[in-house]
Amino acid sequence: MNRKVNDAQLAVLRWVSEGSDTATPVTPTFKTTASALSNRKLVTIDRRRGRWHASLTELGAYYL
Repeated sequence: MNRKVNDAQLAVLRWVSEGSDTATPVTPTFKTTASALSNRKLVTIDRRRGRWHASLTELGAYYL
């Protein structure tokens, strides 16, 4: 399994580690990238009541 992250994924990981403010997204496709990172267990995503929030996992912190 390829466990490398590309530049866009790394930018989103950093952004999530800083609090993932959806008012100032790091890339236009941040939610898509975060979803891919979630599938790889690098972030968790919470989509409750119309709000979107991502959190870094321990594995995701490893890449930072």
